[in-house]
Amino acid sequence: MASPTYDDRLEEIRRAEHRSRSDTLLRILLVGIGATAYYIARPDPLVILWFIAHTGSELTIMALLARRNVRTPLFDIAVVLAAYAISGLIFLSLPIWILADAPGPGMTFAAAVTLIGYTIYLLHRRQRDSAIIAVDICLLLTIFGAAAAIALPLTRNWQEAALVLVADGALTTYVIVSLMADARQQAQLREAQQKYANAQKARALNQFVGGVAHDFNNQLTVILGHLELFEMLDTPEDRMAALDLSRRAARRAASTVQQLLASSGRTRLNPMTLPLAGFLDRLQDLLGDLLDPGMQITIVPPADAPTAYVDADMLETCLVQLCLNAQDATLGNGKVRIWVETRDAPPDPAHNAESPPPYTVIFVEDNGPGVPEEALALLTEPFYTTKGKTEASGLGLSAVSGFARQSGGLVHITRAPRAGLRIALVLPAEHWIEPPSGNGIQRDETRGSAIRDTDINPDSARRILTAMSKVD
Repeated sequence: MASPTYDDRLEEIRRAEHRSRSDTLLRILLVGIGATAYYIARPDPLVILWFIAHTGSELTIMALLARRNVRTPLFDIAVVLAAYAISGLIFLSLPIWILADAPGPGMTFAAAVTLIGYTIYLLHRRQRDSAIIAVDICLLLTIFGAAAAIALPLTRNWQEAALVLVADGALTTYVIVSLMADARQQAQLREAQQKYANAQKARALNQFVGGVAHDFNNQLTVILGHLELFEMLDTPEDRMAALDLSRRAARRAASTVQQLLASSGRTRLNPMTLPLAGFLDRLQDLLGDLLDPGMQITIVPPADAPTAYVDADMLETCLVQLCLNAQDATLGNGKVRIWVETRDAPPDPAHNAESPPPYTVIFVEDNGPGVPEEALALLTEPFYTTKGKTEASGLGLSAVSGFARQSGGLVHITRAPRAGLRIALVLPAEHWIEPPSGNGIQRDETRGSAIRDTDINPDSARRILTAMSKVD
């Protein structure tokens, strides 16, 4: 595993010592309550000075760790570690002083509990930088060394003194070894998590590349095969049929490219404020012509007059795709129900849409067999499909999800209450201005492919236009 940078180490120290400002303030409050109890039991100005010094050191560490855009991270790490060590020594000074002074059983017990609690705190902290571990070991040596120094003068003979030293040394060794072993386990866990994340990325990339290669290989095989067949045929009718089949395969390849662009959210859109009542009426007629006679389509008329700021043609294509998926899932004899709701938040609070509320949510629900719970999150991945490899490209839901994201919304897929899937297409209900992304892809008023300004050179464009004019 690669060595962490200085910035990473500072972040690690920040997570280890000051997870949040509220956590730090809570610790200062608890220390203040403890100092007040000490002062009530034994009114000594040193207790007040100790609390002021400890609070100052804690706030200093918090201020150092809160810095951003550090120019000298190595120096800052040294300063933070020094402040951390000083803060720990200041904290330990009061209970060690109380134990050495032996004011009474109550104060002795409170001081011992404080030292034990601090030791447990050091042992159970998860995020660890190697420098923090070294400082923690020094602080533990301070605790156990002070305990031995306090106990040795109280022994009556050398046997008791030897027992104190052996017990103190054994406990010190065990605690330090335990701390270092826990640090190694945490490092191994982080490394395993990083390897797992890289493996997931590689799996997704392999699935994507394999899907693209498989799909285009099929289309190119058809195109090349019929072009070769064109040269072998004699009659004009047969030649035209071979050319027609080649064109169809080329169109399917172009459709795959468009779906890939939609999956990545790079299709050029022409959004408008679309009244959904009339749109759903037209969709009902379209689905009746496209789907098999065994499919029952129910579109619930919206109670109010909902609108969506969206590209109407792409929305129609996406809803048709969802219905075609439902038809495949139900083997051409199923039910599809479509309805619209207006909401102030997406169906899943864990996922936020890019556009602001309110949202228009179009639900598409079927009564098919559905998919396992663990497969729901994979359905929108490019080329993931629950069908056979030769039955589908696996780009349908991925394209729908990409279109929703590019429109400022999202897609949320759950299992229907009875059976099948319920797909929520979340879209902005009103006009909104997309913040600049800086990726070179622009939303344009004209329809077409999403391209970068540097993808086409003038000579290539001139040759393409010339060829197209000859075909026309």
